[in-house]
Amino acid sequence: MKQNPPKVAIIDSEIRILELLRELFQSGGFQPAVFQSGKEALQQFPSIHPDVVLLEIALPEEDGLGVCSAIHERFPEIPIFVLSNMREPEFRLKAIERGAVDYLTKPYDRDYLVKKVRNLLNLLESPSLKRGDASHPVLKIFSDANLPVLKPEPNSQSPFGYSYPLLKTASGIENPDEQAKVLEDLAAQNRLTHTIFDVVRQCPKCHSINVNYRPVCPDCLSPDIRLIPAHGKSARQPYQEKTYECSQCHSSFSTPAVYGRCLNCRADFEESESKTRLVYSYTLRQAEKSSGFHETKPEPSILKSALQESDIDSFEPFVLDFLVAYEMKQVKASSRRAFSVLKIEFQNFSEFIGRVGQPTGLRTFRNFFLIVRKILRLQDQVILGEASQVYILMPDTNHAAGSLIQKQLASYIGRFNFDLTFTLSLDTFPETFRDIDALKNPGSSVPETRIQAVN
Repeated sequence: MKQNPPKVAIIDSEIRILELLRELFQSGGFQPAVFQSGKEALQQFPSIHPDVVLLEIALPEEDGLGVCSAIHERFPEIPIFVLSNMREPEFRLKAIERGAVDYLTKPYDRDYLVKKVRNLLNLLESPSLKRGDASHPVLKIFSDANLPVLKPEPNSQSPFGYSYPLLKTASGIENPDEQAKVLEDLAAQNRLTHTIFDVVRQCPKCHSINVNYRPVCPDCLSPDIRLIPAHGKSARQPYQEKTYECSQCHSSFSTPAVYGRCLNCRADFEESESKTRLVYSYTLRQAEKSSGFHETKPEPSILKSALQESDIDSFEPFVLDFLVAYEMKQVKASSRRAFSVLKIEFQNFSEFIGRVGQPTGLRTFRNFFLIVRKILRLQDQVILGEASQVYILMPDTNHAAGSLIQKQLASYIGRFNFDLTFTLSLDTFPETFRDIDALKNPGSSVPETRIQAVN
């Protein structure tokens, strides 16, 4: 890559998006230049000489695809990434036909976007591209065996319970950990894409997967507990807490602790102390199939996948800071009276997924978010949290209005049994707002603005 910071030209009609992308690429070591129209960008390109272009094709006063064609015709050496809300396959195909090297749908992952742009520029400068080096031997497995997906197979001798026997046959790599490392290195190079196949939890001491997890009494750690049937649940109190009783020490509690017992080294430990390892299946990246550049998507989290299946557009976690800062400026400038942030925070998220499995977990969260969608307004923005959180930013919403929405959502969800434990907490600027770090911290919410939900 060039010694000077690579220049990225960003074209989007929305000032907020331009500022978000400017900050993102500037912090990533790029030199960004932003434009609100394709016409303005084309006028400036001869003087700024961008290395890459990010183009939103939904421009209000211009034909975005026409802008893409114009850039490609006048500056064919500049790669164009199209960023768009339009998910229809015909738009993707048209963008590629007009000269784009890739088409990414919003919202996109921060690290994925920056790495994708940087990897492309590295590739264009790479001597291997000009030499026409042969593909990695592992990649030949897909073409030689006509293999669409490389999946792990159960292996009782593997430290994480799986291995890739086809890799052993084709390349001679026998150690399952080494097999996984080779595949992950290729995924990091964007030559393979990976998808979660399984989530494996290991003993924190000996790393064995032979572990039994069970709910126990938080006082004496006995697994001999029972659920006491709840009575008197009403529409006004849709979230009456469950009560458990320990048959050994006779204590009562609302939430049991979850402990693991390793059947290999006999260690006992809290579920949160277990070591989690993701096991992936792999597919050949489109660029490796066709020697072109096509869309690849980062691995979605379960919450992100559930939001997508619920037809809810969501932003990545890093966008929360920018959106909150933007709304604070609007309120301080008196152009808006207030804004609220409703945080949905799921407790024991890993334990729930480990207990019910990924397919059932995805179904549960999808149905949950279908209900959340009922309270969303056109102006509301949904942002994924860093952990098991989802934020709903509600512009022009004071605390009273936000509280009504919060209670309405609680009432809707209370009509269903999702077997989930979560909280709905509300923050309003300038009425009850604290700071962005406290807002994002798991478990941090003002008690008066929090609804605890054991559903």
